[in-house]
Amino acid sequence: MTDATANEERRGSALRERLSSGAISQVAAAGALIVVFVVLSVASPEFLTADNLFNIGSQTAVVAVIAIGMTLVIITAGIDLSVGSVAAFAGVVGVMLIVNAGLPVPLGILSGALVGGICGLVNGLLVSVAGLNPFIATLGMLSVARGLVYIVTDAQAIFGTPDSFRLLGQGVLAGGIPIPPSSPSSWWPS
Repeated sequence: MTDATANEERRGSALRERLSSGAISQVAAAGALIVVFVVLSVASPEFLTADNLFNIGSQTAVVAVIAIGMTLVIITAGIDLSVGSVAAFAGVVGVMLIVNAGLPVPLGILSGALVGGICGLVNGLLVSVAGLNPFIATLGMLSVARGLVYIVTDAQAIFGTPDSFRLLGQGVLAGGIPIPPSSPSSWWPS
């Protein structure tokens, strides 16, 4: 047997091992999800109704969008611990500009997105240019963003948003499609 053939066999064996362990974990995750659905369906007959499943989907939409972004970060062997705090800071800045500065809703939303982008740029520069470990850089950004939320809001809720802004979390599009809540705090009934 030649060295090239032996190397190909070793690579093929390693690939089969990785695929089999990956397949096992995926099947286990799918099985756990099925078990959860069965248990919840038995516990509550309303669980598998179309209204409830639609409600669950709309409540998890924001988290799902963030999770997609985090998946891309994790695939590239990175980590971002600051996502939640940066999202809160960006949202607070956007809402405060709408309420306190009288900015139109689209500009307030764009401003909040810009703040989130700037925080992401700072994280990226800390990792790529300064050479910091992503864990350390984003842990620092988590603390900074969370602290800025408390400073900017004076640890108080923001009131007085216009109806057009509240529509984002409470409105319905044509055909009865709900617009997902704009913040996790509005997901649970009070």
